[in-house]
Amino acid sequence: MKSLMKKLAPWQIDAAGVGICVLLTLLLIFGGIQPLLSSRANFESQRQLLDQRSSHAMKLDLAKAQITNSLNLVRNTLEASPLRLSPATDVNLRLSQISSRATRSGLDINEIRPGLSAASSRYETIPVLLAGSGSFSRCTQFLRSLHEEFPDTAVRSLELIAGPIEPGRPSNATFSFDLRWHAAPGSQAP
Repeated sequence: MKSLMKKLAPWQIDAAGVGICVLLTLLLIFGGIQPLLSSRANFESQRQLLDQRSSHAMKLDLAKAQITNSLNLVRNTLEASPLRLSPATDVNLRLSQISSRATRSGLDINEIRPGLSAASSRYETIPVLLAGSGSFSRCTQFLRSLHEEFPDTAVRSLELIAGPIEPGRPSNATFSFDLRWHAAPGSQAP
């Protein structure tokens, strides 16, 4: 190696040293610094993705809390409600109660019968047909008292038919009320 050094001029030795330094610098840049910068960029992109997902998770947590609060409010309102649905198996009792309410209101009942029940997840709906005769004022009195006494029963439709009023005689009308009784779910009406 010493003989090689003696043969080379000093500027050639310096050039070889500069070349080795350049080569080592390039190896350091591409072999050490470049992967380090690349991994830093990868780290930054993963951190941004983590920040986005954390933000999304916080929004979802907030939405869940709001929905949970709404659900609790609805549950508390239902708990505080005085309305309790009776089982559909009590259909005969309910028909008797409606008939009695109509009689107390001064109506003459010709027909009262239940229809086929329709079930939903929260209640069963049982149609009830009530037909008879009575004055208009007594029909409205019955409907008002029906709403007060049986808040779980709705009037789907009604039909009142009256003839001409004769002097000295009270006007009597025939009526047909299509009622819907909402009963507790899971109980089947006969």
